[in-house]
Amino acid sequence: MKKFIFFTKTNWCEPPRLRHQLANLLLDAGYKIIFFEKPSIYKKNNFRRLNDKLTFTTSRQLINHKLRLNPILHFINSLYEKFTIRKFTKSINDIDDY
Repeated sequence: MKKFIFFTKTNWCEPPRLRHQLANLLLDAGYKIIFFEKPSIYKKNNFRRLNDKLTFTTSRQLINHKLRLNPILHFINSLYEKFTIRKFTKSINDIDDY
């Protein structure tokens, strides 16, 4: 089964927009979707499924976006966020039914 990953800076529960329309079209076409919601600093990846095809989670950030004052902090934060995304997607790929 094909998978599609959405990365957004919003939450799914916010008012419907293009991301919802595109996700619903992909679901109707048979895709499984992982929806990365607004990144978090404090909480771990809260993995939850709406149904067997739609999964929600968040990526983690090391530094709040308002505190990243120079390019080095942006770079460090991006490395950390990429690490958390890769870790989560690897754990999803290890699950047989997903």
